[in-house]
Amino acid sequence: MAGIVALPTELLFHIFRYLHPSVEIHPDLKRPAHAWDCCASYRTLSALTRTCRQVHPVAIQVLYERYEATFTESIAGYFRRLSLHPSTATMMRHINIWEEGLFTKYKGLPPDELNEQLKHTQLLDDEEMDRTITREPAQAVLAILVARACNLEIFEMKARHRASKLRAGELPFWLLSVVEAAQQIQKGAPDINRYHQLHTMHINVQASFSPDFAHLFSLPSLRKLRLDDLGDFKDFRDITVQWPIQVATSNVHTLELVDSSVSGRVVASMITTCRELSHFKCLRAKRLQADGIEWCRKIVSALGQHASSLRTLSLDPGDTSWIKDVSIHYSRVQGLHQFHAMQSLTIPFMVLMGRPGGTYESDQWVSLAPEWKGYPQIGDTLPPKLQKLVLGLSRDMMSPKNMHGYEGILLSVFPQRIEQGIHPKQLNVEYHALNRHEMPLLDFDAVKKSYESHGVGCNLEICD
Repeated sequence: MAGIVALPTELLFHIFRYLHPSVEIHPDLKRPAHAWDCCASYRTLSALTRTCRQVHPVAIQVLYERYEATFTESIAGYFRRLSLHPSTATMMRHINIWEEGLFTKYKGLPPDELNEQLKHTQLLDDEEMDRTITREPAQAVLAILVARACNLEIFEMKARHRASKLRAGELPFWLLSVVEAAQQIQKGAPDINRYHQLHTMHINVQASFSPDFAHLFSLPSLRKLRLDDLGDFKDFRDITVQWPIQVATSNVHTLELVDSSVSGRVVASMITTCRELSHFKCLRAKRLQADGIEWCRKIVSALGQHASSLRTLSLDPGDTSWIKDVSIHYSRVQGLHQFHAMQSLTIPFMVLMGRPGGTYESDQWVSLAPEWKGYPQIGDTLPPKLQKLVLGLSRDMMSPKNMHGYEGILLSVFPQRIEQGIHPKQLNVEYHALNRHEMPLLDFDAVKKSYESHGVGCNLEICD
């Protein structure tokens, strides 16, 4: 042991980190990295910290950096260690909760213990604190962990985390400390040393929305932000209400909004807050009004700020009720061709190309040959450097009378672009059928054969 303590600290760190189960120690063992017994590795390191006092300061830091706790099993023990060794909270780097059943059924720690821990976080007043501890103890435990994890790098709450909806304008309890720190950073408050390393967030906000979500964009290291099930907020429908973050001030380069119910104005505000987006995904909830074209226009217009940096775009307005309304003029969204850096585009056919003229008959949109005249060529609508196109086609838009029109549109990218060498290298068609066993009406084999003859991969996925 005397020889160990004589080694430089940097070398000790390297040795101790080698005990992490992601490292294959024996080359003859063919087990995958994740199959190592992490408990045995950590017990070895933990025993070492108790054996030699001089090694303890180095080993204990590595131990807590590598420790992984399951919320329902070992979180109580780890939680209590934070009371004995508060400094270990600074070693928390990654919080990931993905299974809602385990989280919502968690009984928590004794109320007195939770109450005492929460007082040190200064999160809530006594009334709100008591309600959370009694009704949702898992929320309280997570809030304490997040509040203490000032060096957190990745925070993922992918599960549904409560039985009831949040009130309008209310934040999830466990997100308060992050938002409050972001607000102080935005205001330029000195000595704010919390969450400066937080670079990735994936949060299921469970149909809630608060203007305070905007402050997350002020976190200095945040690069990837995904918000699932983001609810609507009526106050932001008023055009006089201002977005609280200035334009082009955020370092976020990857923004995803999945199953979102917020207005196009709010989404556009998030987009323009970012300095340079490279990846954007926005999938709207399917239950909304028939205003998808206007919603898309606001978003694409805001994305124009990132025309030279955006490489990946996935956009879906989520509504199809407009198909039956012949009074709606569903023209295509203009401007997608301006994104010179874009390499991958996932978008419904009707957003990219618009709806051809026609009538709605027997649950089908019928467009006859004369009504396809003057329709744009698909090659004219695509970004110039696009490598992959994922195109959504709806069964509601098709009938045996108009299949040749759709096939012609899909084939119109050739030979127009083939001579220029700037055509996509991959086409994926997502056919939204009435059921998964229904075959598409269009002759997809002919489309596939034509694309592959030009060296372009072509796949069909039938979705219901």
